[in-house]
Amino acid sequence: MTKLNAPDEPLTYLQGRESSPVLSPDKTLLAFTHRPNNTSYSRLVIKNIKTKEHITIKHDKKVMSPYWSPLGNELFYISVEQDSCTVKKVRVNQGLKVSPAINVTQCSPYQPHMTSTGIALSSDLNWLYYVSKVTDKPQSIIKRYHLKKHISEVITAPQGKYQGDASLRLSPDNSKLAFKRYYDDHSESIMILDLNSGETKSLINNSSLSNSIGWTLTGSHVLYIDKKEEILNSISISTGDITPLYQFDTNATHPLMYSNTEILFTLGDSSTTNIDHLNLGEEKQVSSPLISSSFKDHSAGFYNSQKAKRIAFASNRSGNEQIWLMEAGQFQQLTHFEDKGYIYELNFSANGEIILFIRNDKLFILNIDTKQVKAIFHPNKTVKNIDWLCHSNDNILTTVLEGGTWHLYQLNIYTQETKKLANGITSIHSQCANNDSNYYASTTGSKGIYQLTDNWQINNTYHYFPDVDLDYNLDWAIGDDAVYRITRDRREVFKVDFATGQHSQVNIGDTNTLFITIHYNNLLMNDFKAVDTYIGKITIPDLQSRLGNL
Repeated sequence: MTKLNAPDEPLTYLQGRESSPVLSPDKTLLAFTHRPNNTSYSRLVIKNIKTKEHITIKHDKKVMSPYWSPLGNELFYISVEQDSCTVKKVRVNQGLKVSPAINVTQCSPYQPHMTSTGIALSSDLNWLYYVSKVTDKPQSIIKRYHLKKHISEVITAPQGKYQGDASLRLSPDNSKLAFKRYYDDHSESIMILDLNSGETKSLINNSSLSNSIGWTLTGSHVLYIDKKEEILNSISISTGDITPLYQFDTNATHPLMYSNTEILFTLGDSSTTNIDHLNLGEEKQVSSPLISSSFKDHSAGFYNSQKAKRIAFASNRSGNEQIWLMEAGQFQQLTHFEDKGYIYELNFSANGEIILFIRNDKLFILNIDTKQVKAIFHPNKTVKNIDWLCHSNDNILTTVLEGGTWHLYQLNIYTQETKKLANGITSIHSQCANNDSNYYASTTGSKGIYQLTDNWQINNTYHYFPDVDLDYNLDWAIGDDAVYRITRDRREVFKVDFATGQHSQVNIGDTNTLFITIHYNNLLMNDFKAVDTYIGKITIPDLQSRLGNL
């Protein structure tokens, strides 16, 4: 497999995040999104590849998914304002003169967690493909809008529990649509929709696929990146055969074929991450750093007793991502995984001696004293939500998808015995104070959070955030006195007080987090800081022979 230390040619060099490259049909103009450092807005940049000149389109606060018209003189893109999503277009000439933007169609309501949405335009200039959703359903779907008849059609409608379809890419001959399908159990598929027959098939199901995919020039293969190994792969749409093409030394996204041997990518780590915390029991609540370094530190678990105060967290400070322990001001590396993998949802047992965690969507436990890591059987292929049974060192709670329906299970980490506790539970959190045990959950068919009864049934008397879809443990959490939730689009935390029912916003300062957890009434947050990325061109001399085109 080809492996180079750097791309042959960086094509962009603005400070900030440069992403989502698209080429004009004659390959003279490169359009991409740019988010300057320390800003919340993004904008479109168009660059003449030959002259190196560029122009910035600044009239929208947040833009994404640029796409050139097949005629080459118009650039389509998505503009987002609050929860409103609009497809717009501008006219561009070779001198980089840009016309005022024109609204094409609405793609609202916008789903912020589907960050790599994508749009596409058929070569006959009839159909515009885009990602949207049905108003009363949480899942994203793919629609198409007829630019002349001004009608829209839904073209993907998956059955069963799923999060949605996104990252669409139109094949070179306009006959097929490749896209990502995100399932409710955190698994993902690359799908192919035949636009002539309406047939949809899955090419691959994997939980470590990059959000962005691409087509080869002939349309015979789909390009995707395995995020676990940072490998560019191709997959044949006719046979399903997978061919490794390139091993990256850095984060890579948005593959775009430039020629028979050249591919464009967005290159560079997406962010650095520190861990912030907020003591919810203090009268003056101020967010402050808990773990910080020049590496990615995230997903902390907290343990506090009279005997010990421990913080476990994931970090790549020693190379591959490992679990680290901070105790009495000292740091200790607990794991030594040799392969790449993403670690999250670290939770201490009641005695603080076992760490429950998820790695690459699989369930594991780690004995702090022996450093032994043990895989735990889980009824699902991938793990979505976990928590310890209150005051337990051997039993956990987990949600399980069976026959399209979510259930709550109790699972013993040593005997591997499972016990179904309740039906319709999609996420679960415990509140374990002294000898008390309280549990809160989200449920199928209803928004918000409910308290559970002693026999694991929904207590309809208590309903928090009734207008919000919350079925992922990291979207909400339970403190001593309130239930908390995060808005992932605006990175804001809100709470509902148990005693008064009062709804208020939590001051998390300038912490930029996607998820929240609460341990011992401490709100823990991953603080994401954007870093520079750039668009680079990589050459693979024998690419066509590997794809079987020679």
